[in-house]
Amino acid sequence: MNVKGGLTYAETVTPSTSGTLVGGYITYQSWNGTGQPTIDGTGKNFGIEINNKSYLIISGFVIKNQTFAGVYSALSNPSNIVIKNNIFSNVAYMFGGINVSLGTGSVNIKIINNTFYKSGGIAFQYSGSGTRSVEIKNNIIIGNNSGDNGIGISDANIIADSDYNIVWNNTTNYVGVVAGGHDASVDPLFFDSSIGNFKLQKSSPAIGAGTDLSGSGVTSDILGVARPQGSGYDIGAYEYYDVPVTLSTTPTTPSTNTTPTIIGNSSTISGATISSVTYSVDSGSWSSTGVTGTDSFTIVVPALADGSHTVRVRATDSYGNVSDSTLYGSTTFTVDTTAPTSNSVSINSGATYSTSIGVMLTLASTGATQMMVSENSGFSGASWETYSTSKSFTLSTGDGTKTVYVKFKDSVDNTSSSVSDTIILDTANPTLGSFVSPRDYTKDDNKPTLTFKKAIDSTSNISSYSVSLDSGKNKNYSTSGIPATGDTTKSSYIWKDDSSVKVEYFNESDSDSANDEIRVYFKGLNDSELTEGKHSWKVTVTDIAGNETSSTQEFYFDKTSSNISELAIANLSTVKAGQNYSISIFKRTPSFSGIATDRYSGSTKENIDGSKDTFDKVSSSPDKLTLTLKKLKDKNKNIYEDYLSKEYSLTDIKDDKNNDKSQRFYITVPNPLKDGYYQVTLSLKDKAGNTNNYPTFYLSMGNSSIFSSVTSFVSDLFGNGSPSISPSPTIQANSLKVNKQQSFPKLLNIFSWVVNLFKNIFHK
Repeated sequence: MNVKGGLTYAETVTPSTSGTLVGGYITYQSWNGTGQPTIDGTGKNFGIEINNKSYLIISGFVIKNQTFAGVYSALSNPSNIVIKNNIFSNVAYMFGGINVSLGTGSVNIKIINNTFYKSGGIAFQYSGSGTRSVEIKNNIIIGNNSGDNGIGISDANIIADSDYNIVWNNTTNYVGVVAGGHDASVDPLFFDSSIGNFKLQKSSPAIGAGTDLSGSGVTSDILGVARPQGSGYDIGAYEYYDVPVTLSTTPTTPSTNTTPTIIGNSSTISGATISSVTYSVDSGSWSSTGVTGTDSFTIVVPALADGSHTVRVRATDSYGNVSDSTLYGSTTFTVDTTAPTSNSVSINSGATYSTSIGVMLTLASTGATQMMVSENSGFSGASWETYSTSKSFTLSTGDGTKTVYVKFKDSVDNTSSSVSDTIILDTANPTLGSFVSPRDYTKDDNKPTLTFKKAIDSTSNISSYSVSLDSGKNKNYSTSGIPATGDTTKSSYIWKDDSSVKVEYFNESDSDSANDEIRVYFKGLNDSELTEGKHSWKVTVTDIAGNETSSTQEFYFDKTSSNISELAIANLSTVKAGQNYSISIFKRTPSFSGIATDRYSGSTKENIDGSKDTFDKVSSSPDKLTLTLKKLKDKNKNIYEDYLSKEYSLTDIKDDKNNDKSQRFYITVPNPLKDGYYQVTLSLKDKAGNTNNYPTFYLSMGNSSIFSSVTSFVSDLFGNGSPSISPSPTIQANSLKVNKQQSFPKLLNIFSWVVNLFKNIFHK
């Protein structure tokens, strides 16, 4: 008897006729190709009530929701009953999914390849004498948790051939019968029992675990699928087989395509066809929208948002078997229509200035695979390169503000707008102002205030100054961090005045920046003044970009006075202190010669800590020679009055660094001397200002020297040629005296009258 499948019958089925041994079994089964008929016993006691019938086969039904039993036989003598390939679901626990009461005439009862889910299991009762046998094999009996059993035999006279069953998670799995040697108590892993799908998953322990029951008429499952499909028979109503799905074309990843196409194929067992293909996006509901084809199919996925997506594809065949999850076609891909985000670039970690055209870029982007860098906002001449979080970059030459532009793109060429950062390129060192003082030579500035003009910088402006004195010596002085400016509203501003240094700004309040000065005085000089020799001080200026310029100024502390040696009155005599020398009346502008010398002198100073510093010897050299004559005014009182003073510059200095700087000088009294008695002083000053006076000597001119003047004249006339006022200083001091001694005896009488004549002419 074929019952149309796909329909639900809300009734109790009661066979009215038995089959016969000769005529064969009466089979109640689903109509081939229509699916499974469902007997819904909601409000009913039984699904199928046998009641003393024989030679019946009940196959291929879904029996559910009965109040007492799915298949029931009252106390009678049912015989030759086969219940196979049925599903019992949610049948009340009072009697069981199948409850058969056997009588003395009951024989050949088979319950094989059924599935029981929350349906009270299998129960047999016996009220007669003798023994009766039943066969219980290849059944799945699980989830009877309301006081029912898995398999229950109420009478010891019932011999149960029970094996190859899965009996699991019941209140009591076995009552009155022991587990068969091949029974298992495990989860059978239904496809989805929550929706009444009791097909087996690919990993189900029921697959291949049953016994061959073809002799009992089990050659197919509840769907008509031939048994076995694998190496062995499956337990339960369903025989498992694969419905695999293979994807041949999947979306590229990442891709800008929001409606990607998937192409694939599916297959099923012989005798079945693929009835539908469905897909699920990101574990969502299954859909057939956009699907064309079955065995070979194409899916156009509806519009997807940006991000990663997983599409699973499954097939359903004409038996209603659905691809196991392990057989789904599956692809994961990323839709990306958004350009890289969170983009940024920083030059030298955000620095304001760079002193070099070589800089380091710090870059950031979400989603970027490539980047393009340029100083041109249009990226002219630039090319794409692999994205990196850092990059060395060379700025264009020429100081000033530089802008670096960067744009990013991802692997599917989504391109961002550009981002940029700026930096000021300053490669020029600041220009240090001039050193004001100390410089050159000094004789008494042993506690100098270091004064210099302020620096200038055309790009980044001045940041600070540092100043040092005698750097490299054990005893030295330094200060740093001197600001570029002081208080520009004041002509004089003290920035710092503590125990170590005083720093003062001058002339900042006026409009002439060229005269701005900074003065630095080291307080350590109060107790440790500089000693003779060469000293140096250094100023370093740093601009805001970090460029530096340093310059050193040497100055020379010279405390050693120059001196005069080999002083002589030309054609007369070497000079001795306090001596009086008579000058010929014919040489009223006498000349003097000698050597002006300034010796090299330095120092070695011992510091408080015991260390020593040596300062190189210096000589400022002779500079000025001053001739001063005072004339005797009152002989009795020895009073002199100023007569003349003449300063002579010494320029042709010879330098012997190991000894001295010197010059042989020749000077002449600028105006003729009158008769009288003169006090003569020669004062020598070096370039440092040290002064040395040669010991005073005297000159006589006139009455007291008339005789010597005449004889000198005669001597010149007859023995030495014409008179000279600047004779060579190499003439020996007694040379004229020798000449006079030779000439006077010969001429004394001849020229005696001349003497009287000259007395009258030059008197007073």
